[in-house]
Amino acid sequence: MSDDETELERQIAEVNALYTNPDGSKRAGWLKTPTGNPTQLSKREWLLTRTSFFKKKFGEWEAALTIGFAERAWNGKTNGERISFLASDKLKSAMRSLWKHSVEVFFITDSDIRHIKKHHGANEGLRGQADFTPQEVALIPWVVNEFDTIEKGETGAQGNETAQFTKRVNGTVYVVGIERGTRREQILTAWKKESRQVPRAGEFNHPLGHTSETTPPPSTDMIQKADSLRNAKNRLQGKINPETGEPLSSEIQRALTPEPEHEQELSR
Repeated sequence: MSDDETELERQIAEVNALYTNPDGSKRAGWLKTPTGNPTQLSKREWLLTRTSFFKKKFGEWEAALTIGFAERAWNGKTNGERISFLASDKLKSAMRSLWKHSVEVFFITDSDIRHIKKHHGANEGLRGQADFTPQEVALIPWVVNEFDTIEKGETGAQGNETAQFTKRVNGTVYVVGIERGTRREQILTAWKKESRQVPRAGEFNHPLGHTSETTPPPSTDMIQKADSLRNAKNRLQGKINPETGEPLSSEIQRALTPEPEHEQELSR
C-alpha cells in the first residue's frame, strides 16, 4: 500500500469515528447529504468524499453545494430548507468554554440566507460595510470552524445565547452570528467589512482567539482557501450529482486515479 493509500484509509477511519457515538450507534447525518437527504453513494464513497485527502484532489464539493443552496434561497426558490455542517474540534472546545455545553453540528436555513440578503446584501457601503454575496455563504462554515475571534453576544429573541465569530482574509473581515440550540447551533446572520473597520474586541473576547486588532495577517494558503471556497461551484460543473449535490461516483474514481507518469512529466 502506497503512502497516499495509507493516508486515505487513515482519514476514512477518522471520518467514520466522527459519525460514531461511544455506544457504536451512528450520529445524525450518517449516510446523508449535507441537506439531510439520503446519499446515493456507497458507504465507502460517502466516507472518502468527506476526507481532506479527497477534497484536495477533487475540489471543495461541499462549498459548491452550499453555494447552490444559497443561490436558490437568495432568489426565493427554496421553502424551509437547511444545510448542516460538522463542528471542528476547535469550535467544540470553544463552545464548551463559552457556553458550557458540547456542539456537534451547526446549520444555516434558507430563511437565514434571505435575512443576510435583506440586511447585508446591498448598499452596505453606506454604513461602512461591503455587500455580502450568495457565493460567500460558502465561507460561513469555515469562518465558524476556523475562527480568529469569538465573542459571547446578547441573549436572542427566544432566550437563547448567541455568539459572534470573525475571520480575517486579506483586507476583509467576515463576521458570523450564531444562536445556541440543543447540540446544534443555528447561523443567524453574516456580514463583512474592511479589517481596519472592525472595533477592538470587547469584554466578551474569548481567550482562545486573538483580538480583531491583533489577529496575524492571513497566510497565502488561507487566501487561496477562501478563493477556492467562493469559486467551488464553477470549477466543479459536471462533476456533481444534481439531485444530491454530492460528487458523481465516476468522478470520485477519476479524482483518485493516479496520473500516468508521462502526463505528470507534461504537467511539470
